[in-house]
Amino acid sequence: MTYGILFAGGKGSRLSPITDSIPKPLVKIKNKTLLERNLDNIYDIVDEYIIVISYLGEKIINSIGDFYKEKPVTFVFQKNPKGGTLDALRSGLSKVESGDHNFLVMNSDDIHGQYLFENMLTHIKNTPNSPAIGAHIYPIKERLNQFGIVKKTIENLFDGLIEKPQEYVSDLVNIGVYYLPSFILSLIDPYKENLSDKEEYITDFINLINETHNINVIESPDIWIPISYPKDIDDANKNENII
Repeated sequence: MTYGILFAGGKGSRLSPITDSIPKPLVKIKNKTLLERNLDNIYDIVDEYIIVISYLGEKIINSIGDFYKEKPVTFVFQKNPKGGTLDALRSGLSKVESGDHNFLVMNSDDIHGQYLFENMLTHIKNTPNSPAIGAHIYPIKERLNQFGIVKKTIENLFDGLIEKPQEYVSDLVNIGVYYLPSFILSLIDPYKENLSDKEEYITDFINLINETHNINVIESPDIWIPISYPKDIDDANKNENII
């Protein structure tokens, strides 16, 4: 069983006033919400979805329902929206039934090309016990200091992550897509809650996994568009490569 865990709790303050009445994952690009696009992206990979919600979460529940194209959907509220992505992951894992399960974990508010997920599916089929991180080959060298940058070895193995480096490290941007095999449940407590104002990041958990397990880097050379500002929505709607 492979669960798709999607983080959909963000308010998207920089998209105001659009997100004053809807959560960011329900922003539409060419008549399809960001969340629906990402549910479609991983549809062939996962058996069930778990969607972690917070801000205006009821609207997401009403939009998606108990099934998405015949696959079950479970919603879980992140009690502390300031808890960060690692806290969101724990919230999602708390809804997993006992058993030997794998997880495809991702943000739900970016636009991705399908190439990444085709490669991720191949990786999972061939090496289901090997974790992986998705990385976009970013073409503009001068803007790489705006992102988390993935380092890799010549064997395409994860070699660390650097947040907003001031010097060139690589052209691989962390895009918030992770494949986590079942063994990760021995490294994390799904029922631990971060009730503080200090964020906990899933990238710290990825670094912890990397201490004992090789993590493959799955590269995406096609589309990755983070939606952060109203202009990003306009640009995406004009992009001929987005269907």
